[in-house]
Amino acid sequence: MILDTRYNDNSATLVTAIYDIGRGNWNNWKRSFLTYIQYFLHILKLNTKLIVFCEKSTEKFIRKEYGHLMHSNVVFMVKRFSKVEFYRYRQIIYNVIETDEFKENNTMLRNPEGFSVDYIILMNNKLSFLKEAIDVNVFNTSHFFWIDGGYGHGDEHIFQNVQGWTPSRLLALNKTVTFIQLHDTEMYKKYGLSLHKESIDPAFPGGFFGGHQSAVLELYHLYNKMFRSLLIENVLDDDQNVFLFCYFETPRLFNLVKGYYWHFIYVQPSKNLLQKEKWDVKYRKRERAGERERERERERERERERERERERERERERERERERERIQIRWKFFRWTNFIRCHSMVLTLVCMRLLRSNEPLPIPIPFGAPLKYH
Repeated sequence: MILDTRYNDNSATLVTAIYDIGRGNWNNWKRSFLTYIQYFLHILKLNTKLIVFCEKSTEKFIRKEYGHLMHSNVVFMVKRFSKVEFYRYRQIIYNVIETDEFKENNTMLRNPEGFSVDYIILMNNKLSFLKEAIDVNVFNTSHFFWIDGGYGHGDEHIFQNVQGWTPSRLLALNKTVTFIQLHDTEMYKKYGLSLHKESIDPAFPGGFFGGHQSAVLELYHLYNKMFRSLLIENVLDDDQNVFLFCYFETPRLFNLVKGYYWHFIYVQPSKNLLQKEKWDVKYRKRERAGERERERERERERERERERERERERERERERERERERIQIRWKFFRWTNFIRCHSMVLTLVCMRLLRSNEPLPIPIPFGAPLKYH
């Protein structure tokens, strides 16, 4: 059902998804579903055209608990997680992440994309959600943008003064999909298909991107093709590195805007450039602090790997010691069997000699028999 019958070339729909994939039970990167919904409330407050994919129970909960934040431009599209497009790859994804090839030299095994099948499915399904939103186009808009449901991780300062958000600059683009660029793309080429095993920042994050519906649909088909090609090579990752491989194949489809993770508001000209500069300084400091923390985590992971290697070496030494013990036991057994065999042969020869000499054989006295004296 189309809610806005006025087609406006300068209009956009935000699309997101809220699914509980059991993150509250993880050992690493743990976050409860309720915390995730708290993050989502900042998206809800944007007061812009918004489509939300979720389970029926999630929609009921949000309407009941946070109905006062709802506005007429929010549409929930109920879809079971088991029905999302990339769920079809669930068993294949599970098989790949369990292979030795995937685990070998993979520094990302403690990250969600290294161990959670449902996380991989959800992250790679973003363009599929966008395609479904384009197919129904309930607001009759020309442009569609994805935004993560937990975008900003609850930092309310990111969303200050952005109610009724409209990316006016991006609405003039109809042949590209816009991404925020964190780093130069050339630095990633040296990793090749092993990029998913490297603990490094993405070239551009997948928390916010979008463009004209025709460009989004073209990227959708390219992405699906790329995902399947990587899957054949036992390469699995979240959406960010798959987007990068798509960029390497078809760069004309991408409009890259340099910025930081939470700079979705700055992909259009800012009304307050001084405020933007202040935010840039703030987020540079935060990113540097985050990078230092990530480096410390990488060092801790390297130390854990060294400790695991030391434990493996100790286990190999214990195995060598057990092997030496087994050799000693076999050697002792061999000596005793040879001893018995040799003495048996000697006894046999003595008996044969006695038989040939016609000498009476000594009759053994049964154990316990009474002795007779003469």
